[in-house]
Amino acid sequence: MVRSMYQLADSYIAHSNFAPALTIADQLTRLAQTTSTPRAAFYAEHIQGAVAFFSGQLGPARRHFEQAIAAYDVQPTPQVGDTLANTAVSHRVWLAQVLWALGYVEQALTRCREAVALARTLDHAVSLGIALILGELGIRQFRREPAAMRASLRDLAVLDQVAHLRLLQPFRRSMQGWLAVVMEQDPAGLDQIQQALQQLEATGTQIGRSQHYILLAEAQLTLAQHTAALETLTRMRELMSVTGMRFFAAEAARLQGEALRRLGRTAEAKTCFQEALTAAREQAAKAWELRAALSLCRLYQAEGPPAAYQTARAVGRGVRLVHRRARHAGFASSGGAADRDRAAHPLLKIVTEDTENAEPPSVYSYSNLAHLYPSLTVNATAMRNDKNNDNTSVFKHFINNPPVPNTITIVPR
Repeated sequence: MVRSMYQLADSYIAHSNFAPALTIADQLTRLAQTTSTPRAAFYAEHIQGAVAFFSGQLGPARRHFEQAIAAYDVQPTPQVGDTLANTAVSHRVWLAQVLWALGYVEQALTRCREAVALARTLDHAVSLGIALILGELGIRQFRREPAAMRASLRDLAVLDQVAHLRLLQPFRRSMQGWLAVVMEQDPAGLDQIQQALQQLEATGTQIGRSQHYILLAEAQLTLAQHTAALETLTRMRELMSVTGMRFFAAEAARLQGEALRRLGRTAEAKTCFQEALTAAREQAAKAWELRAALSLCRLYQAEGPPAAYQTARAVGRGVRLVHRRARHAGFASSGGAADRDRAAHPLLKIVTEDTENAEPPSVYSYSNLAHLYPSLTVNATAMRNDKNNDNTSVFKHFINNPPVPNTITIVPR
């Protein structure tokens, strides 16, 4: 009965019917309390975590997934058939995406590796496919790491030859298309993303559509198809309003702002960037917040001094204050010293400094931020060591008149 309840809730979630899924989670929780059934509690955590994840409630999603993983480690749950992923693998995959959005880049990668290792131990093809596509490949795409993405795609191609994972093919094709267009400047990849999205839409599931829209919009922006990107993002935001799936809400608003900015609709773009900042801060999603802040700073930069100086400084201070609050309140860690350092510095520290001679302000951010914002401008002479940062290298991003616009320049220290 417990397993049937879980499968029914999972079906509800796949079609964005969150309310009945949460009702089942409540029933499972009461069942666990009255009958001492650990498996019921495990499935309840799974359902609550999945709903929180897709709804964009990152803090609750993290808590539920971590509790579900701990419960599984104490009493492993039997595999539910050959067509569904092992729940413990899924938890680690979703938790990895949550951790990345919160700013815990290394912890996200660790969870991905755990998911892949567990799937291989179970010798379960669907679980391994989920771990590679949505976990390893998904995080590498967030980080803009083409070589690692290619390696994961090769692993998936080998797996597909053996297991023929048709349900996962749209995700693989979308990632291949995004890699071709955005990282390799090959316009042929756009058709791959569009075909994959059509294939996914034909299944009727809502899961994964938002990410496909994001991949398609980024590819269209890369190819200067700004109007098409706007249409894609409008469809996505309409979907979010109907389904309540808001994990990518901040990024959708930011990309819409980028499309509007490139079409010369500056006022509308500014509104979208502000909306993206608000959405990211509501989620405590430091990765999305940084991207939105830098997009807004770049817009102000284009307006020219002195307005760019004052407004970019205000944006930088706003993100800095968020970092300080996170450091002192919301990012406590129960792990070792390295984990505590990562919690205090979730790879998203931005510091705005004013020089005595009133030169343009500078925004410092850790080196791994290049993975969070792919076109971050870097002045390599500003690299320095920071004893509190486990990555040591620090970027200096000039808001006004960057020496090399929209590139990453690294000079040996």
